[in-house]
Amino acid sequence: MQDVQAGDICLINGTDAYDAYKADLASIQAGTGKVVSNYLFGDGNLVGYGGNLEERTLQLQFYVFGEDAKEREENASNLVVACRECTVEILSRYEGETQTSDLRYRAILTGAQSLPYEIEAYNLVTLIFAAVQTGRERKIALPA
Repeated sequence: MQDVQAGDICLINGTDAYDAYKADLASIQAGTGKVVSNYLFGDGNLVGYGGNLEERTLQLQFYVFGEDAKEREENASNLVVACRECTVEILSRYEGETQTSDLRYRAILTGAQSLPYEIEAYNLVTLIFAAVQTGRERKIALPA
């Protein structure tokens, strides 16, 4: 059976998950996180004196390909190991062209599950992370 990438490109620590682990991105769900604000109310004004932005949850699902059960399990296991502590970036593909996302996630793996999928050559791998959403790194030239 020949595998073809159908989902968007997912970079794990700068490495294409499909190229490295035969992991085709099926879905991504990013939670909203939680904001905790500390404030005082007095004289008709709100005065903020502290706050905290907590991590958000990030869930990625992949269809992981392998010619046989051993190869599928190896690819799934290598994907999980690569994701223990990682940077995740999703690049959308439109008509063969790659669109670079301005968002990336610094993530710590908190849960993983790999189950055989309905199609024999695939496992469905679900990865759950505690994550912080950031912008892309940018390089700029400063005047001398």
